[in-house]
Amino acid sequence: MKEKILPMLILLMMFAVFANAQNGTFDKTKLSKNEKIRVATNEQVSLKQHQVSDQAPGEPNSMRIPSDRINIAESDVSYRNGHENNKTIDALHPNFGKLQPVNGNGKAASEYNVYLSTGNTYTEITAGTVSSINGSTEAENIALPFSFIYDNVTYTTARISRYGWLEMGQTYTGSGSSNDLASTTMKPFLCPLWDQLTFITGSEVRYQTFGTSPNRYFIVQWKNMRWGTGSGETVNFQVWIFETTREIYFYYGANNATSATSASIGINDATGGSSHFISMTPGDPPSYNTSTANNSISTGDYPGSGVIYIFKSPTIYTFPWKEDFENGGNIPDDWTEKQESGSVAWTYQDGGHNSNPASAHSGDYNALFYDPNYDDNTTKLITPSLD
Repeated sequence: MKEKILPMLILLMMFAVFANAQNGTFDKTKLSKNEKIRVATNEQVSLKQHQVSDQAPGEPNSMRIPSDRINIAESDVSYRNGHENNKTIDALHPNFGKLQPVNGNGKAASEYNVYLSTGNTYTEITAGTVSSINGSTEAENIALPFSFIYDNVTYTTARISRYGWLEMGQTYTGSGSSNDLASTTMKPFLCPLWDQLTFITGSEVRYQTFGTSPNRYFIVQWKNMRWGTGSGETVNFQVWIFETTREIYFYYGANNATSATSASIGINDATGGSSHFISMTPGDPPSYNTSTANNSISTGDYPGSGVIYIFKSPTIYTFPWKEDFENGGNIPDDWTEKQESGSVAWTYQDGGHNSNPASAHSGDYNALFYDPNYDDNTTKLITPSLD
């Protein structure tokens, strides 16, 4: 008897699941976040300030993004052959230790938030490019491997200094050997250890790019730089910048210096001066100041190997997005397009192709990708960072 009942129960259960799916009673609230993302990816909806509008079968697809709040760093939509709409979600972030908020006296430099990570294993980079900086060359101008948004300004170039700073852009052309985070001329700087560092045997500045677009990150490394008066007083550290999340890492390695007393650690923006910098004071715990720059960090104050200071941009976006499609028919602020194949761009208009749908669900514009020739055009529409 049991042998007959069990197959019948299984059959009834399968029928119930099928019936619920057919009747539209599939309960997405019981799904995991990843399952919700997959379900949302397979639904045919049109995004307009995170709301949904109807789309006729066979018509070009608009963006579709899950309506629940998800923690991702980058989202894009591809359209292929007029029929396929692919959405990929990816976030690149090294598996560092637990982040601890760092306290300070205020916000500055576009109100970056500061965090501390400890107990990490400092890893030296050995590939990439050895900088032309040496004992007689103080700085090198470079092209960044990706556009980096710092303090709401997009930079494609940078300037590396042997004195332990990375300038965004190349506006400042001086030596920058005398550290001062409150300067109104030496800016905008990222300064993991700004001081009069010098070259000795074994010293090197190197940089390298990791990852793939749009989740790349760029590292500049100062290796065995002399910091102090003794020949064996060397220090090792790196600065990391991230393409999509816009984060900045100051990553510290081994330090053998004992006599230096006048370094700066922190960032300043393109304006400079009071309230336009974040000046770190190492310690347990560290702190920061935005009105008084600490330009007297000694070797005894060094953060320590495996310590990371993390500067996180507060420019995050939640549903509903601050940057929607209401931008006069142009691509929204901070969104980007990446043409994978072909040259068809997204358009922003009231309604869909051939007025289907007739108008945006709300507001004046929605995003539309339409290729009338179905020529295998693929263009990604990439959102800002989401939280």
